[in-house]
Amino acid sequence: MGPSGSSKSPSELTLTYVEAAMEVLARSREPLSVSELVGQCLQQGLIAPTGRTPNKTMAAALYAHLAGPHPVLTKIERRGPHRAERGSVRWTLRQPAKVVPR
Repeated sequence: MGPSGSSKSPSELTLTYVEAAMEVLARSREPLSVSELVGQCLQQGLIAPTGRTPNKTMAAALYAHLAGPHPVLTKIERRGPHRAERGSVRWTLRQPAKVVPR
């Protein structure tokens, strides 16, 4: 058994980066930056990074999710001349579409 009383390894007890981000953002009242997301995910024990750059891993996972067929997350940014202004990108949950009854 592991230190938490479970027979699962630490990697089996944690979520993917996107799942962890969704969980943190579901509780957040405002959009968060990648650094804020990673900090909260680590603090809550939702991810167990094995590398030295969890912020870059989180950013890559979020952008890959955004390019997928049904993204649940969306990014908010201030546009610069060619791309987002440095430090302006924030992530939030996509609002569900409202169905208008006929």
